[in-house]
Amino acid sequence: MSTADLNQALTAPGRLCVNPTSLSGSFPYGGTALGETRGIQVRIFGGYFDVEAEEFGGAIVESVWSGENVALGGYLRQFDETAIGKVFPNTAVGTTTKRVGMRHWMDASTPSRPGHLLSSRSCVLLWVPLDVDRVRSVILYRALPAVEAQLTLSKALGAREEIPFVFSGIPDSTMRVYKMDFLREISL
Repeated sequence: MSTADLNQALTAPGRLCVNPTSLSGSFPYGGTALGETRGIQVRIFGGYFDVEAEEFGGAIVESVWSGENVALGGYLRQFDETAIGKVFPNTAVGTTTKRVGMRHWMDASTPSRPGHLLSSRSCVLLWVPLDVDRVRSVILYRALPAVEAQLTLSKALGAREEIPFVFSGIPDSTMRVYKMDFLREISL
């Protein structure tokens, strides 16, 4: 084992963008920047099913891998209007300020009513660390935006206002779901 070097400790501040078109340029790589992030987590959920043999008294004789699902979540550090439109299901441009806000009505004017399929709002989502040489990037080839089930936005004096977000990965047209690797190893 090598000697620990605290100067080599990894920190992962980064930025999000949607629908990048070329990774050869600079951020946001031809896509749309959603802003800087904090507290990024990648959750990979896998499943196994045990095969039991009755002839051996119900002993487990095999396990079957049932695949995996992935979710990318964290906090956006800015209340960016583009990000609001991607993360929240119902937004509208204000008539006076001309800025994006969140809303929810239970009528036909609501674009994302209960029962609405999120796949119509899917995008390619790329998270890029500020240190691309030491920290791995994450791309979801088809990401579904979702607001956390219980969302709390702090409006207290002096509190940092951040947008919690979660994107779930589903297969794209070529059956790719995600890749977590150094940016130069990722392809669109």
